[in-house]
Amino acid sequence: MELKVDAGWSRPVKDVVKNFNERIKLLDAAGARRAMIDLVAMIRSKDVDEDTRKDASIAMELIQQIDYSHPEQVLISMADWKGDIDQIKKNVLNDLKLKNYDTVAEMVPKLIYLVETNKDLYTRVKSAEALSEISKKHPLLLEKYQPRFFKAMFDESLDVTNFIADVLYNIDFQTFGTHSPDKIRKILSERFEENLVNTWVTLGYNRHLVRVEVNVENFTRNWIFDVSVRVKNNPTFTIAGIEPEYPARQDPGNNTTMIDLNVVQNKAAKKTFIHVEPRYVQRMQLQVKLAYKNNDGKASDKELFNEEVDLFALVPKFQTSVNFGLAHCKEFFEFVAKIKSMRKFAIPEVIRPSQLVIVMKNIMDAESIALVNEYKTDNVQDESDYYCELYFHGQTWIAKDEVVVVSRIAGEDKTVTLMIAANKEIYIPGLYNKFLAKIYAALNHKPFTPLECPKCFGTLDRGMTFCPSCKTKLH
Repeated sequence: MELKVDAGWSRPVKDVVKNFNERIKLLDAAGARRAMIDLVAMIRSKDVDEDTRKDASIAMELIQQIDYSHPEQVLISMADWKGDIDQIKKNVLNDLKLKNYDTVAEMVPKLIYLVETNKDLYTRVKSAEALSEISKKHPLLLEKYQPRFFKAMFDESLDVTNFIADVLYNIDFQTFGTHSPDKIRKILSERFEENLVNTWVTLGYNRHLVRVEVNVENFTRNWIFDVSVRVKNNPTFTIAGIEPEYPARQDPGNNTTMIDLNVVQNKAAKKTFIHVEPRYVQRMQLQVKLAYKNNDGKASDKELFNEEVDLFALVPKFQTSVNFGLAHCKEFFEFVAKIKSMRKFAIPEVIRPSQLVIVMKNIMDAESIALVNEYKTDNVQDESDYYCELYFHGQTWIAKDEVVVVSRIAGEDKTVTLMIAANKEIYIPGLYNKFLAKIYAALNHKPFTPLECPKCFGTLDRGMTFCPSCKTKLH
């Protein structure tokens, strides 16, 4: 969680990064952002020496590589946070005493996230205790968060549930009327059943695919039945695979793919990974819902995710100021890169292989990805004898992350193979979609037919619309 201070950094950069870490320890999102602004000011200032500017650029890139984004301005990932929770609790009590309610209100969602997600028991207990103190002095500050406390009532720690029981009693004593965790859990199961089915969606990346993780937790007293995840079909993507392999079927009436999770027992959870293949576009529209029935047969329908995913935003900015040779590119591709991905496509008959080479070189040049080596057959009379192999090298302009792109275009079987090697998985789907979308736009052609299944990697014949091995639908 804490950003490591490099001993070689200049003093001004060290001071700013130390201040950033201190702000994070106290969950001070505004203070942490001010520290980030200070780094940006160093990067852009003409009065700062080159070494300090370089150090500030590196520190800023390292900060941006960590997932500090979070709802409600919390700024950081709360699960792994290890800060000064005792000082935070003291600050809350002091602000309550001084009636600094605006400051307390800013801290409330952060404390709730700690109770919900933090892995450290002591942190969760102290956060719950601070919330209990707030509920005694100013329960209205917690009222709008009431449903968020329901899951915490099922925490494994008796201390946490005791404090949260106090919170719920102080927020709404008419509904709960008791400080007993057991009695409050019974009331929740009887009156707030829908709030006890917790769901969330997380996006990740796997080669050129977008991985959609759907989690379902059942804290009700009974099993839930006919549980299904429903993905709205959209022309911007196809579903390449589901793990574990739950049964899936199409619902033409609602234009959705339904993934059947069957049942979820009480106090249990299920998750599924949906691998989505974008259709070579910049933006992918993704909508995910959950449907289920309770023990009495009452149906519920929850929207879990409905956003436009900008795939091009995953692509970093590159620079071509440093030249690398072919040997370096081959070494990086074969031995250094953590992530390697390969895609093979059939070139349509109306497109000449030599034409595709020109288009690809122009696209890479526009992205500031340098052509390192080009090997091709010269003076061929027939394009069926044409072969070209291209090596490209890209380096991100701040962190100096390397990316190597290899393209092999063969006229004999009219195929193009595109390979990408990088150290960050998030780059791969963005790069593929940007490159291929620009290729199709430049050639004014629909997507090429893939010659390899994205799910099982089986070889495909030209023109196939589905994989004969695993039945995956293709573009």
